[in-house]
Amino acid sequence: MPEPLDLHQAAAILRGHGGLSTTADHRKRAAARILYELDDEFRCRVWSRKLLDALDSGQADDVARARRGLERVLDR
Repeated sequence: MPEPLDLHQAAAILRGHGGLSTTADHRKRAAARILYELDDEFRCRVWSRKLLDALDSGQADDVARARRGLERVLDR
């Protein structure tokens, strides 16, 4: 199994920089790595917004649910 790509390596592969190998497999893995990071960032933003909304509403159950959701994303 190939080594996991660093985020900066993935970006360099997709840009064609750094003299790195650019086989189709490398480009596919690089794209998957970038999408994974974007998905994580999106999930963090969603759960952060839910937490802020729950704190504004003052509903303890909603706050607890949003905190758990944000913790799951950050631990991912």
